[in-house]
Amino acid sequence: MANLKVSIIEKVKLASGKWTNLPVKIPKSKPNGKGLYVKDCRDGSFYLLWREGGQQRYYPVHGSLKDAITAKEQKELYLTSIAKGLHVEDPGVGNIRLTIAAGIDEYLSVLTGRGNTVPLHTFALRQFQEWNTKHARNKKVYLDAIDRQHILAFKKWAMEQGDGKNGGPNDEVTAVWKCMRVNKAIKSMLGLSAGQGPVKKSDFAWVLNRKPTVVAKVVNLSERMRLRFEASFTNVFNRSNFAPPALNFSNPSTFGVLTSVLPQGSGGNRTGQLAVRFDF
Repeated sequence: MANLKVSIIEKVKLASGKWTNLPVKIPKSKPNGKGLYVKDCRDGSFYLLWREGGQQRYYPVHGSLKDAITAKEQKELYLTSIAKGLHVEDPGVGNIRLTIAAGIDEYLSVLTGRGNTVPLHTFALRQFQEWNTKHARNKKVYLDAIDRQHILAFKKWAMEQGDGKNGGPNDEVTAVWKCMRVNKAIKSMLGLSAGQGPVKKSDFAWVLNRKPTVVAKVVNLSERMRLRFEASFTNVFNRSNFAPPALNFSNPSTFGVLTSVLPQGSGGNRTGQLAVRFDF
């Protein structure tokens, strides 16, 4: 059964100066539908939180708590109608056009994850935001204006000038993962379904498949000696990754056509190696 519940979250600044997100308890309304009591009439930075299509969705509501409650009720009615197979217009579509800065702030304010998930997403999104503001040739203002070419331009900049290890450029795999994190934030904030968004993993398959898959086993022979068996593979599923298309205008019949696959070691056919290491 679909989850039809919509929650309201408020972004609040603590006494320590840090921002946090707190769930909002819906206050009682006045009798006869006369609205909220005065003590509950306040403005704030609210957003709706719900699950749709197997993903967590967010929708900012900038205004009063009353506005947030109204938006919550409308969204729940919309989800209920969709669950019953009715074709109705989403009340949130077209009401607010998120800027890039606001979208990134909203996304990071609710992002959770294990390990380095939050720091890696934060670094990638803030770097993208700075690049878009200072370095991009075609600067974008709104989140829904970001397209595939804009993401690829960010990837190119990250590989040429991006802040990688020791302040140097990023390697291609790192630059690609930054693009994927930006793409994930855009999809989440705009409520896009799987397969939608400025870019897809298939756009970078030939890069991601170059990253080796490593399986290793360590056998401790004694306190000072151990044996390590290792198997590493690239393109472990042996997918066909095509080389960039022909771009020669003088031959229209082949322009833009994929004619060859990448060579081994550069994202082409599967390669593997076995290794044994003896430490003493």
